[in-house]
Amino acid sequence: MNSCKENSVVLRLGAQRNFQLRTATCFSTRLLGWRARGKFAGVWLKPCSSIQTFTVKQPFDVIWLNKNNEVIRLDFGVRPNRILTCWRAHSVIELPAGALIYLQEQFNLLI
Repeated sequence: MNSCKENSVVLRLGAQRNFQLRTATCFSTRLLGWRARGKFAGVWLKPCSSIQTFTVKQPFDVIWLNKNNEVIRLDFGVRPNRILTCWRAHSVIELPAGALIYLQEQFNLLI
């Protein structure tokens, strides 16, 4: 029996940037990662400190969070066939490529 419940949350980036996220808290949905988002705009993997993109077809943006849900790292346009790790991360949010442009512009981040 699969004990993984499908939950969702809304991530707000700025005044008009809202993303409905599927929460992936069990092994099977975390393993699928970006591919598990279904009808949602993105996926929140928790717990998670490492991702792989071997079967992903399009790039996506990644937000790495610590245990207090504070942003500790951003990755823009992660391409297929990659492994990324952030040992300080407790969870990861995967969003469509370009979703984090708002943060880059807002805080004058350099890629």
